[in-house]
Amino acid sequence: MACSDDLGSVNTRIAYESDWRDFSAYCKAARVRALPAKPRDLLAYAADLRSTYRLKPSTIRRRIYGISQKHVEAGASDPSADDAVRTLLRSLRKSSERSSVAARHPLTLSALAKVRKVTSGDDTLDLRDWALILTGLATSLERERIVALDVRNLNFTPDRLVLRVPRSTSTRLSAVREIEIRRVPGDPYCAVAALEAWLRAAAIERGPVFRSFRREKVLTARRLTGRGMTTAIQQRFRAAKLPDVLSSNSLRYGAPEFARYLETAAQRSKTKAVYRGVSAPHSRRTKATRSTRTKVAR
Repeated sequence: MACSDDLGSVNTRIAYESDWRDFSAYCKAARVRALPAKPRDLLAYAADLRSTYRLKPSTIRRRIYGISQKHVEAGASDPSADDAVRTLLRSLRKSSERSSVAARHPLTLSALAKVRKVTSGDDTLDLRDWALILTGLATSLERERIVALDVRNLNFTPDRLVLRVPRSTSTRLSAVREIEIRRVPGDPYCAVAALEAWLRAAAIERGPVFRSFRREKVLTARRLTGRGMTTAIQQRFRAAKLPDVLSSNSLRYGAPEFARYLETAAQRSKTKAVYRGVSAPHSRRTKATRSTRTKVAR
């Protein structure tokens, strides 16, 4: 138990240090002092996190506590002791409690099969939405990071796709990272094949991977927005007659089950490939032997 507490303390310290670096970067850009910070600057920072980066209330509260801890350690006046900041913290706590009550509804494999039926057409809109859904399940990325992908972020190989994910919109300091998606030949839920089919049909060779459509299903060169992605996915869910509780976040919640499915499918595909590689030469030898025996008999 002590070991668990120590780990929690270390993780909290790491989070607070990250929060302080982000606040320092904000203050530098706003040309205000980070230490000691004024309550109005802390309030402006919290508003920026909410409006620009759309962070959860619980995350904003943690960042404010991290900034407060830094001031206490430095022996400076704590800006979170201000009445306005305390009121904000209470409001954020209530918002966190309300959001925690809401259940997370993952997109299950059975529901995905229903979605597949309404996105199985050959037109570009069907291909885009299917690629969107499988990319969300395969990567567990936020919608803003999915629509931020460019073609230059994709590296297709014979056995996988490597995504170079752009910096997060939720922090000023996050670095680019890579995510690998395994290719599963012949599987209807292969995210790599879905992305390739979309890019090929839309003739996209550079720029945004996912793009918006005008009326009459006319493809544009404009990048799809996060809100546009949510709308597209919810329309597919409604067409598949799925429960209204499902949303674009259901892709992230359904990612663990989808990852297990892909692992099993990949192993099954590998086994079939090995079997074909062994049985094919055997079949040819059998036919040759039969042919030789026939000639001898004659």
